[in-house]
Amino acid sequence: GHAANFIFPYTVEKLGLERVAEFMDAFPLVIRRSHFSALRQRIVHTYGNRSKPETEAFDEAFLHYIRAVAFAAPSKIEVVCFHSMMASYVWAKHRDDYTWSIRYGHLTGVALQHTCPRLRVAHHLAYWGLGDWMTEMHYPYKQLK
Repeated sequence: GHAANFIFPYTVEKLGLERVAEFMDAFPLVIRRSHFSALRQRIVHTYGNRSKPETEAFDEAFLHYIRAVAFAAPSKIEVVCFHSMMASYVWAKHRDDYTWSIRYGHLTGVALQHTCPRLRVAHHLAYWGLGDWMTEMHYPYKQLK
């Protein structure tokens, strides 16, 4: 991830987590299986009816979470970003189970052991057909020709 330019801030905030980095650019995102279940439980605990069966409770809670994220921004609708949601959750709750490489984290107070550079195996290209969102959000990028 990187410690600047939060593209999906409410995805993280509406889970009650601190924004530390934008993890949407962290590929591949490899997560332990048990942490998927733990994140689902957090969503149900925050937004759901825990007296319902597990699957039904999650489906309902996730819908409430999506709505909370979508309408949190005053001027636009934000969609839930799985990378930002999951990586922010494991950063907050299971940090020592993973190896981190948060670009520019040293500038925002992230502990140095979590800011080591790494080889990037994948990277986003500009999103075709989505207008000029990178410029509108002041996202630092280099246009490919």
